Amino acid sequence: MSEDTISYILSRPSVSQEHFKDHAFFYFDENWVEINPKHVSEWQDFTQQNLDNAYGHLLKLKGPELEDEGWYNRLEDYLPMALESSAKIWLPPQMASDATIVRRVLPDRQDQYSYLDHPSRTITLVTSQGEIPLVVETACLGWKANDVLRGAKEKGDKSFYPIQEAATFCIQTGTRYAAISTWDGLVVACICYDDETSSSVNVRLKFIPNEGPMTANFGLWCLGMLALNEEHRGIKCVRETPLNVWRRVGGPNKKTTALEHHISKRRVRNQSDIPGADIQDI
Repeated sequence: MSEDTISYILSRPSVSQEHFKDHAFFYFDENWVEINPKHVSEWQDFTQQNLDNAYGHLLKLKGPELEDEGWYNRLEDYLPMALESSAKIWLPPQMASDATIVRRVLPDRQDQYSYLDHPSRTITLVTSQGEIPLVVETACLGWKANDVLRGAKEKGDKSFYPIQEAATFCIQTGTRYAAISTWDGLVVACICYDDETSSSVNVRLKFIPNEGPMTANFGLWCLGMLALNEEHRGIKCVRETPLNVWRRVGGPNKKTTALEHHISKRRVRNQSDIPGADIQDI
């Protein structure tokens, strides 16, 4: 893997925050959205393979210039740059010409003293047409997401507080994607509604450990790329939010067809290039 590609940049592990693991502050705001524990599940199709399939054409491209030899210790600062360089390729020309990716701080918890270095914020697309929140970022460094995923919990269990906070910010900012930093990794989340007429919130989670084949940086970049597609950014019914759908579309001439990813719009000719893909005829 070339060291100047976006894929290489995102493959670097995050700096460990293990020194925070014993500081589990669970602040609760009564205005947060309620979430039924039965409506929280694992985000099973958020996998390295599915995301490589969808964005492999961009991951191979050269990333932003990283002249500082210690850049990987401050990858958080470079992540918006990597996302911005990809966004400029993916977005329509009229938006891409002046597009930038920044982080915007959101109103934080009341116990700010414990989170001064980890404010709640959004990864935001800025263009001449305005600002568009793409991904909500929060932090609960002492939280263990597996406590939620291992089994049923009672309503009001404090282990759900970080999910409630992230879901509330997602609803407020109009994006379905969130990332919650913990001491040992990152939890990515997709916020949905149970059905077309319900306001009941459904949450799918994927825990990405600091050490593993999928990195937190890769997961965050993918959330941002998914959110660039306006049709797949807002909070919708859970049935309308698959990640791994490929559709047969017309090729350059009437005699050929191609497979197109429904969110990234990447096109490939052969199904063998996208292992595990869910192929649909339209």
